[in-house]
Amino acid sequence: MRFNAVEPLTTFLDFITFEYMINNVLKLITAVRTNKDALDILHKCHPLGTFPSFKALVAAKTVKDMYETILVDAPIGHYFTKTDQRDFDDYSTDYLRALLQKNYLEDFYDYVCDLGGVTAEVMCEMLEFEADRQVLTITRQSVRVDSLPKDERKRLYPAFGDLADVHDQLADADDENQIKQIIKPHVKYYDLMNNVSKVTPLKPL
Repeated sequence: MRFNAVEPLTTFLDFITFEYMINNVLKLITAVRTNKDALDILHKCHPLGTFPSFKALVAAKTVKDMYETILVDAPIGHYFTKTDQRDFDDYSTDYLRALLQKNYLEDFYDYVCDLGGVTAEVMCEMLEFEADRQVLTITRQSVRVDSLPKDERKRLYPAFGDLADVHDQLADADDENQIKQIIKPHVKYYDLMNNVSKVTPLKPL
């Protein structure tokens, strides 16, 4: 389908694959960090998330080598330029995933908004929900986690969505009850949060 597509569909389909690429790269980074053979992880990588320099990434022996390969050769390299190598060295894979997902969502959102028309009507709403979901997930998982300062928490929030007007408040929240009070005017998320709280325990980011 991608081979036969023309713009703007070509770029739109590229965006669909970028999320898979990010997930594949993070799997390989985890393998290197835990001293596992990256080749053993290949079968767990999604085929939509491969790219021409993917084999070179698999061959990398250190996170530093992987970071440099991604910046130079990977189609998702521009999402990594918004981070720095300190992020790769100092933070958990879950933190990196959230940071890269934020960069990806913001880029995808800007693209579909610029397209306009029905594509923007449908996709902007979907991406706004994904952005809000990420904000709530990060906030809920990071309350009272000393290893993730509040300014770092806000760094992981996509800069759009229905909850954008309460990002500062959510970044300062200290517990789940505060989160619920902050989002209470956003009824659909307040109800969702209540339902999730009943069945899903808190876990650190």
